[in-house]
Amino acid sequence: MVCNSHDDRAPEVQQLRDELAVLRAEVSTLRQSNEDLQIALETTAAHGDCIEAELQSSNLRLQELLQHYKRQQQQLQTVLEMLSRQKQDLELVLAVTVEHGQVLEEELLTANRQLKEQVSQHQNAEAKLQSLMQVLSREKHDLENVLRLIIEHGDAVAEHWYDRAVEADRQAQVDDLTQLANRRRFDAYLQVQVQEMARRGASLALLMVDIDAFKLYNDCCGHVAGDRCLQRVAQAMEQAARNPGDLVARYGGEEFAIVLPHTTAPQAMIVAQRVRNAIETLDLYHPQSPVGPRVTVSIGIAGVVPARGDAAECEALLLSADRALYRAKHRGRNRAELAAAEGGDGPGAIAADGP
Repeated sequence: MVCNSHDDRAPEVQQLRDELAVLRAEVSTLRQSNEDLQIALETTAAHGDCIEAELQSSNLRLQELLQHYKRQQQQLQTVLEMLSRQKQDLELVLAVTVEHGQVLEEELLTANRQLKEQVSQHQNAEAKLQSLMQVLSREKHDLENVLRLIIEHGDAVAEHWYDRAVEADRQAQVDDLTQLANRRRFDAYLQVQVQEMARRGASLALLMVDIDAFKLYNDCCGHVAGDRCLQRVAQAMEQAARNPGDLVARYGGEEFAIVLPHTTAPQAMIVAQRVRNAIETLDLYHPQSPVGPRVTVSIGIAGVVPARGDAAECEALLLSADRALYRAKHRGRNRAELAAAEGGDGPGAIAADGP
């Protein structure tokens, strides 16, 4: 019975032993933990100041980090508010765009067309500019050739153009029909001589010559014959004016003028006589002349010693000679009259059969 009872408790004993072993292990573990804790406490106590300093430093860093996070949060909040406003603006723009989309599209199309037109205009302008550059290049080449020729033949070219300039100037001062000085040349020459004679204190005479009844000559003989008559009368007058400074000019139509520097009125009367005789010697038939059967001329003579040499003295001399011519024609034509002559056929007149 005893043995059986002992055998029945054996498992319990074993269980107790096992539990006791477990408790011993736990006690050993607790002892070890206690020892570790004791060591930790001793270490903590030994290094408490360092740990506290590290904790304070960590706390400061944590506070700074929190401040940094707060600032970032504020900045983020500002950005969010700005984005919110931009979102509202974009929504407003989108609403306007949707509302006025067709108008904007038309404006964009119009701007696109205008841009295309401008591009086309620029292209055309560029093409024209290119063409112009080509033309200018060719002209530059031609000018370079001309310049090279001028350099090579400069003297001949200069002489050629000088001759042309002289000829052009001569033609500008010469009457085409009679080859006498024209009215322009006469006016300039008379002004120069008035000034020159005033400077020298010398005499200057002027003859105004008119072909008698020249209109009737043209009517009955024709304009071709009239032109030949003017040419021959011009040649005769040039031969009669012999001094180098004398100028014979066609004043206009059938009227001529002769400027006689260094010539007094009596000396001019002699020249007028030579002119009348030279024209009568031509023996040009004039069937309608009231004077006679031949072409004749009437002459007005004026002489002066210029004092000032200005335009007023030129005009006065012309007026005096013209009045003398009118008097010669009024008194029967084919005669010469001095501007200073008074009365009838006195010393101031040369009649058709004068001396």
